[in-house]
Amino acid sequence: MNNKFLYEANAQLLLRRLSEKYREPLRLSTIPMQEWISLRNRGFDLVWLMGVWQRSAGARVEALSHPALRQEYDVALPGWTDDDVAGSPYAISGYTLDTTLDDHANLAILKSKLNDCGLGLILDFIPNHVALDHPWTVSHPDRFIQGR
Repeated sequence: MNNKFLYEANAQLLLRRLSEKYREPLRLSTIPMQEWISLRNRGFDLVWLMGVWQRSAGARVEALSHPALRQEYDVALPGWTDDDVAGSPYAISGYTLDTTLDDHANLAILKSKLNDCGLGLILDFIPNHVALDHPWTVSHPDRFIQGR
């Protein structure tokens, strides 16, 4: 059997940590090759970047206005600010690369870099992660089960 080993990373946290490590702001396409080579050398075959799609602004506003969530943020990240709340990667407003991570056109650069060092790229599409403010909810309501 040829089992593949998958490295899953929260894309925003990965960029934050690598930007701190290299002391410069990085984008997905500018992550140094040695990081990807290191993953390959550790036995990984595939990279799954979780949370790469455009997040819902409406869901973020809801998360910031919810008192119980704000209390959880205080516990998880003392001293947090509104800027620390990126929104849910499970409330997608569009299947384009989140602009906080990189430009959508640079996704091909990232894929080429990964492929060049023997890694595959996995990005997901999960229909029930479509946010309430996704354009399909208005332009294609027939794609959704209607309910109250």
